[in-house]
Amino acid sequence: MPMTTESWVGNGIDGASGGYLRPPLDAAQLTENLALGGFGVPSLPRMPLPDIDPDDLSSAGWGIVLPEGLDPAIREALAPLLELRRETANGGSTERYRELTYYSGETKNRFLVRHGVGPGPVMPDRMPYYLLLVGGPEAIPFDVQDELSVQYAIGRLDLDYPEDYARYARAVVTGSERAPRRQRRTVVFAPANPDDRPTLLTRRYLAQPLASELASRSNVDSLFENAACKQGLARTLGSAPPDLLFVASHGMGFDAGHERQGGAQGALLCQDWRGPLASRGPVSADHYFAGADLDPAADLEGLIACFFACYSAGTPRMSRFPRPGEAYRPLAPKSFVADLPRRLLSHPGGAALAVIGRVDRAWGYSFLWAETQRTQIETFMGALGAILDGRRVGWALECFAQRYSEITVALFMAMERSRESEVPADEIASLWTAARDARGWMLLGDPAVRLGSRST
Repeated sequence: MPMTTESWVGNGIDGASGGYLRPPLDAAQLTENLALGGFGVPSLPRMPLPDIDPDDLSSAGWGIVLPEGLDPAIREALAPLLELRRETANGGSTERYRELTYYSGETKNRFLVRHGVGPGPVMPDRMPYYLLLVGGPEAIPFDVQDELSVQYAIGRLDLDYPEDYARYARAVVTGSERAPRRQRRTVVFAPANPDDRPTLLTRRYLAQPLASELASRSNVDSLFENAACKQGLARTLGSAPPDLLFVASHGMGFDAGHERQGGAQGALLCQDWRGPLASRGPVSADHYFAGADLDPAADLEGLIACFFACYSAGTPRMSRFPRPGEAYRPLAPKSFVADLPRRLLSHPGGAALAVIGRVDRAWGYSFLWAETQRTQIETFMGALGAILDGRRVGWALECFAQRYSEITVALFMAMERSRESEVPADEIASLWTAARDARGWMLLGDPAVRLGSRST
């Protein structure tokens, strides 16, 4: 099977050159850099107190985080959603609905401390478990969202205009009133481009076994290889979309400031691309699915999408994956949320409920762990299975946060051991890359939404 730090090529295609975004890592040099410069500190898994029910907002709590200076029209546009959450979170004997302000430049710790909260289990009387951040990463940084996500169920909503926020609010309110289908419908979409190891691996070791496992909870349509063309994805999102869409593919990447970066960064490369040997030069827009390709007449209400593709949720200003021996390089003039999920969540024909995607690169460590010599889809199955079972999407992603914490602690301990005895460079390099990879998931949309809600 298939993976070492020297041989693995991460997902992602450079749209301007047609080549891979970055070459493989050199384990020895990366480990030397980490020993000199450090790697960060470990995180612990998030865990609400035992008597908190994540399905019940009056138990877990729900809050919205608004950056200072936000256009009041955006708060007004979200009013139907806020009223829905207020009614539910303030049920019974509790009042666990909160509207919070984030001040520019605050760290996660300063934000929590200002509200009387420190590290530790979630205490919804002080800070709700479910938190919806409003605005882009220039208003509330990606790093703050990452750190909060270790303990809390965090989503982000970053749209263009107040009317876009109003569309999303309507979709959530409508979804809360929709009875669940007797049988869920899931689409798993995974190209396997010619001569392209990353998509061959994701189709074989992630998409195919995941589709097989999800079949016990849902009707599953598998769009693999030739069926995973751009037209096939357009049809999937064009009429009667599924409850759950899972895509495993390359995400498009462009140099900082490239004219196509704003609209196509993180777009989903389809089977139409002929692979790295046959395709040279700039990648045609006919080969990837971007936000501009959505059918204006489509009704996406009720959809939850998960994209395993580079930059499919957003792009940080600086790369989280520096090459050994070089500084963190700029990826964009400023951090931004990807265009495709933003359009899905504000679609005029009916907005999707949530999009789960990647910030920065996607690597095979998410589903391949070399020492086990077998595929590792349990984290995906746990999250997507819980979503299909009707659990709130923010809680369903708990296993992603716990996996990130577990790998980060393993990296910390390996680095500690390396101070006293020799630890193989490949072990440390693999753990470092896996930890960065596990960190990269982000939820866009209200973390308290769920499919065909049993209640609000």
